[in-house]
Amino acid sequence: MKKGSQYLWYSHPASAWVEALPLGNGSLGAMIFGGVETETLGLNLDTLWSGCSHGYKVENKVEHFKKGRQLILEDKKIEARDYLEENFAGDPCEWYLQLGKLMITSMKNMCPRDYRRDLDLETSIATVAYTSSDTGYSRECFISHPDKVLAYKFTADGKNRLDFKAMISCDLRSEVATDGNTYILDGIAPTHIEENDGDPICTYEDGDRQGISFRCEFKIDTDGKVKANKNHLHVTEATFATIYLTAEDNFESFDRSVANSQKDYKGICAARLDNAMEKGYDSVKADHINDFSKYFNRVSIDLGNSKKDDVPTDRRIHDFLHSRKNDNNLYCLLFNYGRYLTIAGSREDSQAM
Repeated sequence: MKKGSQYLWYSHPASAWVEALPLGNGSLGAMIFGGVETETLGLNLDTLWSGCSHGYKVENKVEHFKKGRQLILEDKKIEARDYLEENFAGDPCEWYLQLGKLMITSMKNMCPRDYRRDLDLETSIATVAYTSSDTGYSRECFISHPDKVLAYKFTADGKNRLDFKAMISCDLRSEVATDGNTYILDGIAPTHIEENDGDPICTYEDGDRQGISFRCEFKIDTDGKVKANKNHLHVTEATFATIYLTAEDNFESFDRSVANSQKDYKGICAARLDNAMEKGYDSVKADHINDFSKYFNRVSIDLGNSKKDDVPTDRRIHDFLHSRKNDNNLYCLLFNYGRYLTIAGSREDSQAM
C-alpha cells in the first residue's frame, strides 16, 4: 500500500471546484468532482484565451507620461489618473477561458455507500469507488501526455449495470455534433471580453479580428450499447465504458494571427482518439504511468510514520489546524502535492504554468 504522503482521498464527492481532484498533461486539464448520480469534469486547455493577435504599442508614450507627471506636480491627481488611463496604459489583458464541463449523468437511482474518491500522486490517476444496490461501481481517470487524451473508465461488478448519458457543457459560442460513439463540440473564443461589474461583455465579431477556434471531442469504448442523440451520447447495458477525450485549438504562436492559422486542430483531435481506441485502455494507461512517474519519482521525502494516513485528507488537514498535533506525513503530502501540480500543469511542449 502506498504511503499516506502519496495520495489524497475523501469520503464524499467534491461540492466545489477547489475540492475537486486535478489532472493534467501540461496542456489539457481536468477537475474531477466524483459525483455519483451526476459526475462533472471541469475542462481546461492551456492556449484557450479570449482576444487575438494585435499590436500593443502605445504611440507617443513618452509625451503622455510627461503630461501625466506634470498634472501630478500641479496637484491634479484625479486628472492625471484619468489622462494616463486613457492615453498611457495599454490594452487590458484578455481572459483565460474554461473549455467546458464533461457531464456524465447516471440513469439509475443510486444509494451509494462505502464511497471513496482519491488521487494517486505518483501515477496521476484519480479513482472513485462506491457500492449501490449490492453492486460495486468504480471509475479511473487520467490524462495522458504521451497520447494527449483524457481516459475515464467506468466499471460495474454486475452485467448490464452501467446506464449513463455523456455530454459537454460549454459557455462559449459552440455547436455540437454526434455520430455513433463520437461526440464533437466546435467553438470559438471571443475576440474581446470587457469587465462589467461582474457581468463580462463578450465580443465575437470585430471586423477582421478573429478569436481562437477550438474543438473538444470524445469517443466511448464499451461492451454495451451507445446511442447518439442530438446533444449527448447514451450508454446502456454495459459492464464497462471508457471515455477518451481530447481538445485542441488553432493557436500557433503569440505573434501569429489565428485568422491565418494552418493548424489542422480538428484532424489532430480525430487522430488522437483513433490512436487511443486502437491502443486500448491498458496500453494507454501503462504509457501514462511510465511517463508521469519518471518525473514524480525523481524525488522522495520521508519524515517518519504517521497514524493519520487512514484519515480523509480534508479531515486530516482540519484536525492538524485545530489540534496542532504532529503529523509529519502531512508535510510530505503537501510537498508531494506541490510537485505533482507542477508536473501535471506544465510540460516541455505546453504553455508555462
